[in-house]
Amino acid sequence: MKKSLFILIFIFCGCKEKINRHDNKPMNHSYVEDYNDKDKIDELCKRVLLEGDTLAFRELKYIYLISEHSEEFLYFSTVMAEKYNYGSAFQTNYDILKLSNQSTQKKLAIYNLLKSYELGNKNDIERITEMFPNGIPKAVEYFDK
Repeated sequence: MKKSLFILIFIFCGCKEKINRHDNKPMNHSYVEDYNDKDKIDELCKRVLLEGDTLAFRELKYIYLISEHSEEFLYFSTVMAEKYNYGSAFQTNYDILKLSNQSTQKKLAIYNLLKSYELGNKNDIERITEMFPNGIPKAVEYFDK
């Protein structure tokens, strides 16, 4: 009986230790692993670039952004936005470009925000109306200024 109890306690402690070791990994650890999985990344990139696959775009986006490779993802997001006219990609471009200190990139960021809005994304309507209190311009009009 004591031996059985000892074995159960040992198993329980062993399982708990495994859980605790797993908890010590950074939250983005699995995304870093995915980022380093060349086959997975290649497949997702192909589906995004050649097919305009929105689910592949979303998965690739999280892998790149959470593994802290957002600038690299900007290429895929721009292709998805421009080639497939995908509103979420314009929003992603905005989210990446708004962090820049360069005025040209900031202007491009706002263009992407406006384009996302034009395609139906109303998530940032408050931000847009604050930026343009006299009326929201078309993205192309804003960029051509």
